[in-house]
Amino acid sequence: MSDYAHGAGGVALPSRRALLFVPAHRERYVAGAARAGADGAVLDLEDSVPESEKPAARAALPADLAALAGVSLVIVRVNAGDDLEADLTACRDAGVTEVLLPKVDDTRDIATFDALCERLGYRPDLSVLVESSKGQRHLDDILARPGITTVALGVEDLRAEIELHAPRRTQTSSTIVAAMGDLVLAAFAHGVTPLGIAGSIAELRDEELFARGARAAFAMGMRGSYCIHPRQVPHLLREFSPSPADRDWARRVLAAGEEAARAGRGAFVVDNAMVDAPLVDRARRILAVPATRPDLANPADATPLASAATDALSLAPAATSERNPL
Repeated sequence: MSDYAHGAGGVALPSRRALLFVPAHRERYVAGAARAGADGAVLDLEDSVPESEKPAARAALPADLAALAGVSLVIVRVNAGDDLEADLTACRDAGVTEVLLPKVDDTRDIATFDALCERLGYRPDLSVLVESSKGQRHLDDILARPGITTVALGVEDLRAEIELHAPRRTQTSSTIVAAMGDLVLAAFAHGVTPLGIAGSIAELRDEELFARGARAAFAMGMRGSYCIHPRQVPHLLREFSPSPADRDWARRVLAAGEEAARAGRGAFVVDNAMVDAPLVDRARRILAVPATRPDLANPADATPLASAATDALSLAPAATSERNPL
């Protein structure tokens, strides 16, 4: 995958437009993730796995990794708290190269993770989920830990903490939008990739609503999102990629920039607007984003989310003992 964004000091932020959660103990879902076309798969040991199935989920990791051998990025979401050491041990033994740590509230959670990894002789890449107001307030301190790859806001948990009304599918509160903006700025300041959508990844009925949430998040600076169903993947691949018009603008900027450089000019005009070094850098980053897969380019041609209700709702709390992954 191409690196297409840069944070502080020119740190490359890798392309992770669509990261598909899959319960680690469900072989059929793992097989589906291998065919989904996402940028990466996230094997879940946490919320989508009932407590009684967690040992089986850990034991399944080697087989899961083998089934996902064709996926370029495989991450494992571990449990915070008492199960963390057992999860990290299973990840180490299976050869997992990146771990997603949930419910990070402050630097003590990071220190606990690092201490366990040190004791286990395990050095995975680390991504984090911030899922509370406390974690949101400590973002800068959390992300100051060197080597964090991505950060995402656990919107469902944060909404449960601050809202006293039934979920509203078509409205994202101004508090959540502000939290997303804070997360984007903190992530870029520390050279970390920010992930998330404006809305809920649990949205499985309304394709356009889900897509609009991704589109809005991309405009805010998010670089991709987790998702919970393969039908969501093409929407994320499309919405977290610059449009054809954006790419055309970027090509014209770079061409005009080369001509200006030959003439000894540092600034030049494209589309009746002045362009200088920051916009040239933006044009390069736009063209570095991987193009949406041609076979997934038009989500309207895919089976609608609602028509896959049986499989889709198998991850929802109302349909099964498995809880919503986020």
